[in-house]
Amino acid sequence: MVPPTAEEIASLVGVHISHIHDDHFDKTSLRLIPKNVPILIARYTKPVLRDAIKALGFENIIEMEPWTKDFSIGPFHLTVFPKAPEGFTFDSSIVLRAEGRNFYVANDCIHFDAVYTLISHMFGAIEGAFIGYAAINPRTWCTDYSELETMTNPLSIFETTRGKQDQVWDHLVRCVRFLKPKWVHPYASDYRFLNRDLVHHNDTFYEADEIFGLDLGETKPVILNAGDVLSGLTDKKIGDPGNFRSINISEIDLKPSWLESNCNEPNFAQTYETSRRFFLDMIRKQSSSWKKPMTIEVKLLNKAEEKSLVFHFDGAHLIDQSEMYYGLKADLTLEYPSAVLAEMFSGRWTLRAVHSLFMFKARWRRLVYGQTDVLSFNA
Repeated sequence: MVPPTAEEIASLVGVHISHIHDDHFDKTSLRLIPKNVPILIARYTKPVLRDAIKALGFENIIEMEPWTKDFSIGPFHLTVFPKAPEGFTFDSSIVLRAEGRNFYVANDCIHFDAVYTLISHMFGAIEGAFIGYAAINPRTWCTDYSELETMTNPLSIFETTRGKQDQVWDHLVRCVRFLKPKWVHPYASDYRFLNRDLVHHNDTFYEADEIFGLDLGETKPVILNAGDVLSGLTDKKIGDPGNFRSINISEIDLKPSWLESNCNEPNFAQTYETSRRFFLDMIRKQSSSWKKPMTIEVKLLNKAEEKSLVFHFDGAHLIDQSEMYYGLKADLTLEYPSAVLAEMFSGRWTLRAVHSLFMFKARWRRLVYGQTDVLSFNA
């Protein structure tokens, strides 16, 4: 990331934040911005994003009414389109109008087709569109379905993640078909893992220049590198894959293991017992609406040993069978480094944060209908 210059910061008339995920709500970047700069967000029914911004000390948080055309600030006009019109609780795309030209910014939103039809009718010509092409979701990247008993042909993690990426490219093509912008820029995902224990995930990432193989009609694909300004691009750079700098991780650039760099080796027995209490409580809450039997194994790993917790739901009650599970096959196995769980128990992270760090693996043997959202733990 290229940090903004002092002149750029001084020229700010406002900052739009779409949602609270770290790649859109980066506290380090926001600390560079004066606290009196207006922060623009959609008016969501839940104040989570607003309160998080307020906690950083910003004095002027402006909540824009969804679907209301042309909120004005300085020379700009914004219209915000929340991801879920009925709830206004998570993420939003925007149309930005400047100097008579309309620009669509998708953020992380994938709308129904009807929303794109509405945007097209509201604004007419769209000059350009910024649409994400990365589907970096830990639950997809760290979940293994290759051992599912119901699968005739095993489905590898690679196939699952590439399928997810294909969906994102399909979304970009769909947006272009409805909005018909003059140009489209795919953004997000020069993101790469550099740590040795995570670098294997890079094999599943798409490169931005794959956009040149898509059927975009008359819309031109545009790829901007750090520091590029669209008005300064030549015709050759618009739609020319030769100008894109592909990101390759060389051996010399690799960093040490993320786990070893960020976590101390804990007392394994103590972490195991704390994990027993934690996951028993979490899964008991999760299983309160379950109807069918299901067995979950939580496996703790370190360099020297591994040990499993096993919880069995019999259709009515959750039973801790960690000491007597021999012969019992888990429907879902969750694997965590014990060092990461120890850091979580110390208060450094939540379980949601552990998942977002790609520090887990989920392996399904049997999918139980209505009971598959086990990884939605919010603790």
